[in-house]
Amino acid sequence: KKNYKNGKLNGVKQEFHINGNIEEEETYIDGILDGYVKEWSSKGILLRHCTYTNGKANDESKAFNHKGALVRSQMYKNDVLNGESLTFSDDGTLIFRGNYKNGALDGEFKKWDIEGRLILDTTYKADKCHGIYKEIKYSSSSLNHIISCSNCGCCSCYTTVCCGCGSACNCTSGSKGKTNGTSNSRNRFKLNICNNTSNTTSSRN
Repeated sequence: KKNYKNGKLNGVKQEFHINGNIEEEETYIDGILDGYVKEWSSKGILLRHCTYTNGKANDESKAFNHKGALVRSQMYKNDVLNGESLTFSDDGTLIFRGNYKNGALDGEFKKWDIEGRLILDTTYKADKCHGIYKEIKYSSSSLNHIISCSNCGCCSCYTTVCCGCGSACNCTSGSKGKTNGTSNSRNRFKLNICNNTSNTTSSRN
């Protein structure tokens, strides 16, 4: 179902599933998306909702799973990510929260596992890791396991690339022989502080 004015789409455009249920609804002005956009499953469950202005995504964009639960919320300005971005598991657990500025990660960046435990906590500036980088590993051990990068001297990632200087790590690892605060804790973590962040490899969602 479409509406035209002077040969251009104007008003609400609708498309339907084969079973007759609405599939998509968009709003146009003079052939350009301007207004809300919505998508539904064949069972009538809302899957996507966003708003366009003059053909570009603006404000909050939401995505839902086939049970109707919110799985992603992102803020846009002129078709570019700007503001808070959230991702949820199918059961509603928050698994990612980050902030964007002009399409680049800028500000708080956190990740959680599907059990809701924090596994990554850092800050970005202009799409590069900036400042403290904390990655948490969960295991049966209560030892504080640290990996040190021989290139920049900082405590590094549980990967082959230093999150501080971005170079391939010739790292030495070792358990420091102390607990991380509580006798029954299951957390093992490393804390990275490095001033050289110009070549840092980002860990996006």
